[in-house]
Amino acid sequence: MAARFALLLAVWSLSSATSTITWSPTNRLISTENERVEIRFFLRDHAGERLEQALDRASDPLSPHYSQHLTTAELATLLSCRSDLVVQHIHSSTNTTHSSLPVRVSLTGDFVAVTPTVSQASKIFGGLPLEEYSALQGTVEKIGVEPAHEAKLLKGDALPAEVANEVYCDYGFGLALSAFTPRHRHTRRSGSGYYPPNTPKDLYKIYNYTAPAKWASTNGANAIFMESSGMKDRHVKKFFKEYVPELVGETPELVYGTIQGSDDGEGAMDLEYIMTFGRYLPTKYYDFNYNNFPSIYEEPAEWASMLVDAQTTYKPWSASSSYGPSAPNTARQEATDRAFTKAGAVGVSIIFANGDDSCDILDDCSAYNVDRPAGPHTTLVGGVSCDSTSGARTVWDGTSGGFTSHWDLPSWQKDAVEHYFNVTTDLPTAHMYDRTKRGDPDVGLCAGNIVSYDVHGDDPGGGTSFSSPAFAGMISSLNQHRAAKNKAPLGFLNPLLYHLHTTCADCFYDVTEGSNKSPNCPCSGNDKRNCDGWHAAPGWDPTTGVGIPQFNNILREVMLLP
Repeated sequence: MAARFALLLAVWSLSSATSTITWSPTNRLISTENERVEIRFFLRDHAGERLEQALDRASDPLSPHYSQHLTTAELATLLSCRSDLVVQHIHSSTNTTHSSLPVRVSLTGDFVAVTPTVSQASKIFGGLPLEEYSALQGTVEKIGVEPAHEAKLLKGDALPAEVANEVYCDYGFGLALSAFTPRHRHTRRSGSGYYPPNTPKDLYKIYNYTAPAKWASTNGANAIFMESSGMKDRHVKKFFKEYVPELVGETPELVYGTIQGSDDGEGAMDLEYIMTFGRYLPTKYYDFNYNNFPSIYEEPAEWASMLVDAQTTYKPWSASSSYGPSAPNTARQEATDRAFTKAGAVGVSIIFANGDDSCDILDDCSAYNVDRPAGPHTTLVGGVSCDSTSGARTVWDGTSGGFTSHWDLPSWQKDAVEHYFNVTTDLPTAHMYDRTKRGDPDVGLCAGNIVSYDVHGDDPGGGTSFSSPAFAGMISSLNQHRAAKNKAPLGFLNPLLYHLHTTCADCFYDVTEGSNKSPNCPCSGNDKRNCDGWHAAPGWDPTTGVGIPQFNNILREVMLLP
């Protein structure tokens, strides 16, 4: 559901499918000389279709150029971003130099960040007045552009034309309050009442995963995206002591942000599972401060830029996120997916939990809502209910899934989706979805009743937040095996996953039972059937993708690739 904005008596309201945010002036006098505000410019590139073509060549396992990823320098040349124009404008408009007002520019020139005073920020944007606003009972405070002037910011009218033409103005530069998209952290559900909690040892069997011995040397790293997680290292340490003793002493490293706020359990869970399956590899995590950013689309885009830059240092191979936007925005979706495309072009696998909202029906029962970062250049991980006692594998009923409303069906997914509609007749009514769009998810991993250690102690739970980091860790392990034989990382995964689905009979466990039935369905009458959501079927389906990855069998196949 598209966000709706209204201006009334200088109070801003944002409505989405899941939340409402009201911004009000704090009436505090801002210190224009000393108070500083973060400004971010995301630059358009001039690569056109050449970027997509470079990615296709390196990610298609049938291509003679498979795994020949671009270097960061090669990507910068291809993009030809005009960060020089942005930096020049920042300094000329504020009468400063780099020494008096430092500007950070990404290695590829597609991202520029600066922290000027409020007075300087106003000058950068043509004198637009800034004021402090608060929201969410005062827990979020931001300096932003006054509502009456915001349109100039979003349309680029507050910048010189030659600068505005080179940047994504839709993001709002961190100053547009209407660009504030509430975050959607996947809901951790209770793990009781289904079957005994799955431990890492149980998951090893389910994923056919053989843990490697400690590597003599490592070539890359795991990466995790967080948002104000309040993560505590001690929880990860306790988890390893209890469930993965061979990893005692392994410690993740915070490389961006600061740990603040109460521990929500999300960060610890993500780190526990990416490190369990990407074991003995360095693990870097990025904790973005939710209060500082106006858009959940903006944060992953900057994260992707950081992952590209890091290819010259610790080389993050696979990167997992369990966060997404709670409301769609086409312009920002496309800009963020472009950032993921660049990361894939240099060999990074971008992996997202697909959500814990079941089939997520809009309030008017007009369509299903698939609004997370479900673009074509992310790998989406759904949830499976895994009973280690009986061996049953069914759809975890909380998993999201379906078909996006914006992204066209990618070529690598076309045959799998067509097969699904050929083998199943248990479908929602046609108005609920568009079968010509990108299907979600790509794979499925265990998401129900899994052990974790967090602020609540030893705390089994459920969610695709268990699934995504586990899969990302596996990909890092595959890459380390390849690196040991002087092979490049896998990079953008989706063409490979769907290729293996058709050529490797034992690479995925096919989940054929269950559905992502809506627990709070608004439909009635003839539309009541849509409450059942999407059903699993032989082959790919919009609940568990191509199935549960079988690590050792996939390892066998990827070691045969160049």
